[in-house]
Amino acid sequence: MQRTAEERALQATWMRLVAAGDQDAFAQLYDEFSSLVYSIAIGMLRDAGRAEDAAQDVWVKVWNAASAFDEDRASVATWITTLAHRHVIDMLRRASVRPGDRPGFEPGDETAARIAGDDDTATAAVSAAYGEDVRAALLQLPEGQRMSLELAYFSGMTQSEISEELGKPLGTVKTYMFQGIRRLRDILGVTDELGQGS
Repeated sequence: MQRTAEERALQATWMRLVAAGDQDAFAQLYDEFSSLVYSIAIGMLRDAGRAEDAAQDVWVKVWNAASAFDEDRASVATWITTLAHRHVIDMLRRASVRPGDRPGFEPGDETAARIAGDDDTATAAVSAAYGEDVRAALLQLPEGQRMSLELAYFSGMTQSEISEELGKPLGTVKTYMFQGIRRLRDILGVTDELGQGS
């Protein structure tokens, strides 16, 4: 969903207030983005309990790392989406999705938050994704592009791991992903404006 400049400015204001410890602003932010964070977690983990735990962890990270948000680098939507996606990927890579595993705030959260939004093209597609729209859009992609993106975003695999899984050269996988993301953006109507958070 594209947001107006006024909505993006209001959300950036909430982030500044959260960084100063404002709980009301945090509640506004939570109301605005909690369903998006949960949809990312459930889409990747495929388990409601684990997704709820992951979403809670992401919100702890948002609270603790709010001061790292830079509205010149990413929109709030892009920043939170990237933070959520990277958190779940980290969980999958650490194989720490066991029930009861709740990392919460960990050393390095602020560093992770600062780099959230670096890959805005991919993030814009991901933030529009994690729902029926993206799954339908993925079905419109050629097989190589679709499989590469699904393995990356839903299974947390690196491009090298995808190359090995598909039996394709790394350069081919990179091309699949680049072209697939561009095609997804076109299908979903994701614009550069959303991706850059301007």
